[in-house]
Amino acid sequence: MYSTILEEDYSKTTLPICESRKKHSVGPLVWGRNKTAACLYASSEPDDDSDLIGFHKAFDVEEEKLAYEFDESGAGDAMAITDDGK
Repeated sequence: MYSTILEEDYSKTTLPICESRKKHSVGPLVWGRNKTAACLYASSEPDDDSDLIGFHKAFDVEEEKLAYEFDESGAGDAMAITDDGK
């Protein structure tokens, strides 16, 4: 993720969704809304279709850090945010 990429002093931030040794790809990405507008939600999708484990995290893009992880380990390929940001 790059911030202020049009300026010469832009910064690059890495937001890992899972350990690099895991064979996963980044799946859905969804921006928060209203009170969670600074959050980028991400889920992983296993490369192996028989693997049903996934990782789900929220990143605070203003603070450039992990906001929280979800207590859910199922692999998923879709997500949604409600109008009030939940």
